[in-house]
Amino acid sequence: MITGASDVELAAESERQRRLFAFLYSTPAYRGALEPYSLSHLQEQLADMVRRDDWGRLRLLVTDDVLDMLVPTARYDSLAEVVARRVAPVAAAGAPPESRWRYRRTPNTTITWRRS
Repeated sequence: MITGASDVELAAESERQRRLFAFLYSTPAYRGALEPYSLSHLQEQLADMVRRDDWGRLRLLVTDDVLDMLVPTARYDSLAEVVARRVAPVAAAGAPPESRWRYRRTPNTTITWRRS
């Protein structure tokens, strides 16, 4: 997850994660993680850049759209909603009831998770 207390922190963490993912996804072992998103070509492009020793530009291939597709991204105050939306299709597709989780906000805005 990419999180932060403010938009500035979120942007900084997004950039940090973008660089990390660019490095990780350049390795063949991560190709399988990209295939469900039809992004296997990204692994090939990143690996090619590494072979050409073009490390400085790796992060440019991991766009905001790619990050949004792969990683839940939100400020702390909206993270629970983002995660809930992200996992809702899995739960709706027939995940066993014991694996479904719900969140609720407590009065002091702490997020608590409990089984539904």
